[in-house]
Amino acid sequence: KEMQDMIGKAHVHVLPSLFVFFIGFTCISNFLRWPIAQLCNFILSLYIVLLLFHALLRIKSLKVALLSVFTSFIQLIAYGLCLIQDYFKIIVLNRNLSK
Repeated sequence: KEMQDMIGKAHVHVLPSLFVFFIGFTCISNFLRWPIAQLCNFILSLYIVLLLFHALLRIKSLKVALLSVFTSFIQLIAYGLCLIQDYFKIIVLNRNLSK
């Protein structure tokens, strides 16, 4: 029952986890010079520009807008890594996190 509740609540973290895998894949594909790296770089650049413009339009401060991009990455990566870590502990290692 506890594990089902944990997995049921995990849907909140699915997109940040995918973001972590996307960032990792983007780094690897750039390092290995795969052709898909250009698409990954474009998607990542588009995301950064959209975040920047959204924050700039709402807050009207370039400094805060730049910081918002930085903090968005930190937040998404932290949430994503947390779910990946908990998934590994619960599903792969079959541990109970409430202990």
